[in-house]
Amino acid sequence: MKYVIDMAKNFRICILLDYYKAMLTEKQAEVIDLYYNQDLSLAEISELMDVTRQGIRDHIKRGEESLMHLEEKLHLAEKAEFEQQRFDQMHSVIEELAYLNQVQIHHPQITRNTKELEQLLEELNGVNE
Repeated sequence: MKYVIDMAKNFRICILLDYYKAMLTEKQAEVIDLYYNQDLSLAEISELMDVTRQGIRDHIKRGEESLMHLEEKLHLAEKAEFEQQRFDQMHSVIEELAYLNQVQIHHPQITRNTKELEQLLEELNGVNE
């Protein structure tokens, strides 16, 4: 169970780093990237950056705290996740409408509206990526 919790935390830090990397110190951002995204150990990062393992650990901890604090205040990752869930739901509704129109209704207006909704959803997805 701890492994699953650790994986969830690691994934969360990676996501938060994507949103808030520019708000960390350069060293924090680099160390967190090496540790979480590149999967390097404290010892490997320490050797690579010529900093003690404790120094690397401190950069990681302070960086994690900063990322969590920024997300608590700004909620950028949370908002993006919510938007993605809504896009997925909209896509499912569009697919269902298209399917129903093919097998049951065959109404040209439903076909046009479904295609228009698909196009709008694709445009929104493009803006959010």
